[in-house]
Amino acid sequence: MAIEKSTNKLGKRVRLIFGTNLHIRDKGLLIGMANYINALNPVFNNLESSGKEANVHSSEKYNTVLLQIKNNFDIENKVIPFFDKYPILGIKSLDFADFKKVAELVKTKEHLTAEGLSKIIQIAEGMNLSRNLDSARINSGPTLPNPN
Repeated sequence: MAIEKSTNKLGKRVRLIFGTNLHIRDKGLLIGMANYINALNPVFNNLESSGKEANVHSSEKYNTVLLQIKNNFDIENKVIPFFDKYPILGIKSLDFADFKKVAELVKTKEHLTAEGLSKIIQIAEGMNLSRNLDSARINSGPTLPNPN
């Protein structure tokens, strides 16, 4: 997500952006995800690119590849249901849960209020590298039985 300066009455705006950055060896995976998201959108099948479809960007310098999805409809109706069905594991599961909270606030237009914007800023400040790992509960997958 992005919180940017704006000329609106709040002085800021919220844009939903789903992104994931992986090693370049996983480029095929992210291209497959982008194709899946774009194929499910009939608008993109019938019109020229609007700049809102899922895109994959490579950085040969850093050996990374980035998938970005900026279309709110795709995030709400494709990305979130996909990862609800096939959960993200590890610390990133917490970031995704926070992203879903922000997506819900945007969906219900709460991001257009000072209170809603404040909630989003608070959520964003605790995401990704800013997450407090001491209090984080991580979905790390199925628990294996103790062999003892």
